[in-house]
Amino acid sequence: MGKKTLFALVAMAAFCVTALAQTMPIQIFENSQSAPLWKQDGDAFSSQGQFEDAIKCYDTALQMAPSDAEILTGKGFALCDLGKFNESLKCMDRAIELGPRKQAAWNNKGTVFDAMGNYEEALKCREIALKIDPGYIMGWLNNGSTLATMGRYDEALKSYDEAARLDPNSEDAWYNRAVVLGNMSRFEEAVQSSDRALELNPRDAEAWSNKARFLIALERYE
Repeated sequence: MGKKTLFALVAMAAFCVTALAQTMPIQIFENSQSAPLWKQDGDAFSSQGQFEDAIKCYDTALQMAPSDAEILTGKGFALCDLGKFNESLKCMDRAIELGPRKQAAWNNKGTVFDAMGNYEEALKCREIALKIDPGYIMGWLNNGSTLATMGRYDEALKSYDEAARLDPNSEDAWYNRAVVLGNMSRFEEAVQSSDRALELNPRDAEAWSNKARFLIALERYE
């Protein structure tokens, strides 16, 4: 529901859209002995949906840096996209063990459970993440998305409210808050949240479409 699922990908970047990637093949780093460059190659393959190739790059990087939580996270998400959930969870567990940002690692594990449809386990992961860092906005956003998917709109709204409180300029918080309010038939409030999201990003076509839907529900056709 709402925008795309919000992943807390730690330092993941779409390198394939950089000028370098536009002029040179992804395999540019195939002879490099540097783990960060192999990770960069893996990120580029992942961004293009070439997850098997991405995993090969991450595995090579992990041979050089077996304790790198970011590489483990990248591999975990690639495995998740391939539907290899058990292997993905093992990577996320290892990232939790090794990484400095435990809240993000737990949130990422929750994202894998979301992909599995195991929403209760996803919520447990988010609960741990938010106990570690109650100000972790991505945790609140993803918690809201999971709850909304489960139809638990009152609780989802509280999560989005907290995200908006922590960051009043979070377009994702206001956008998803509007969607949840719409699902609760609280259309006036949904319009107000949509307006705030559009203040932050006037070019968001989905936010404009949602606002129109809420106004039609209110029989306001101006």
